[in-house]
Amino acid sequence: ESGDDGPELTILRGYLADEGIHSYSDKAAVRDYWSRSLVNRHNGVFSAVGIPKTSESICFITDIFGIGQLFYRKIGKMIFFSSTPALLSQNEDKKNKMSWSFRMLLGYIPGNATLVEDIRSVPPASVVTFSDKGEKAEHWYDYAKLSRGALPVDKQALLVSNKYFTRAIDRCRNLEYGQVTLPLSSGFDSRRIFAQLESRKANFE
Repeated sequence: ESGDDGPELTILRGYLADEGIHSYSDKAAVRDYWSRSLVNRHNGVFSAVGIPKTSESICFITDIFGIGQLFYRKIGKMIFFSSTPALLSQNEDKKNKMSWSFRMLLGYIPGNATLVEDIRSVPPASVVTFSDKGEKAEHWYDYAKLSRGALPVDKQALLVSNKYFTRAIDRCRNLEYGQVTLPLSSGFDSRRIFAQLESRKANFE
């Protein structure tokens, strides 16, 4: 949406936990958030696209681990983007043989390459801007700041882990949008989520 301040157009897919903003939030709230500094810590699982009013450019922003993936390709002076790389493919595309090898050997593709040479993914925790000045990539989080995990896994460590897991559950529960279907399995993660919801007497099926 256009206005006096902020980007001309903003697209958000996913959620921002601290602000309680998600894909279906009020458009003014979404636009207001992305009108702030982009090179800043964002807590959530998302991908976002912003087109500023002041210049002919486009910005791609991704979450800290790149869970909400965003892909793009350049054709001449045009930039096409999608959350699904298949939607960017063309008949004459060339396979990225190294990516295919990584996919078969590792089960994933390191970096921002894809199975196609001309399609790239936006790196995690990044702000990638395309303009008449070229391409500019900035990281909004420094992975060196992550804990090294050097402390022993004892009872206290488990209590601390559960404390932050509980906090994350509470943030997700604050993302209100109608009825949410949460598929659970018998795995460890699902059992922890189920226990958290049960302890809060949450109404869910």
